[in-house]
Amino acid sequence: MPIKTLTICCAGLKGICSFVFERQDDFSEILAFTNDMSKQYDLNVHTLHADFRSGVEGMLETTELKAIILGTRR
Repeated sequence: MPIKTLTICCAGLKGICSFVFERQDDFSEILAFTNDMSKQYDLNVHTLHADFRSGVEGMLETTELKAIILGTRR
């Protein structure tokens, strides 16, 4: 699925722009966690409906992002 051009507003936690890849088979706990953290830290989270690789490529091609820091859950 192509990603349309995004205008990302870096508001919230010290200007950190955040995005999440949402899939149809995500557990409800994952969605709830993402939503809770977004509210708790005042993050401007953009939800992407694409596979990881094309999503990251799309973000880099359609925004002025220079780096992406990834995290995993433990």
